Amino acid sequence: MSETQDGVPSDDVPVDDVPVDEVSVDEVSIDDVPVVDEAVREALRLLDGLPERPLAEHVAVLDAVHGALQDRLAEAQG
Repeated sequence: MSETQDGVPSDDVPVDDVPVDEVSVDEVSIDDVPVVDEAVREALRLLDGLPERPLAEHVAVLDAVHGALQDRLAEAQG
């Protein structure tokens, strides 16, 4: 695999270049992701149904997920 001048592998497509309509969030479920830690799985479940919720609610949901993941990380670090 060769690299471009900016060091990005030429076979990789930057995320910004992928049309949004080619990514279907309806096809992805947290249950499909191999997560061992149940606390992490529960935190990520907060994202279920996010695309159908009003945009004004997204920040609060993402903040809740972030907080739950931070809490779990703090627990894991002792």
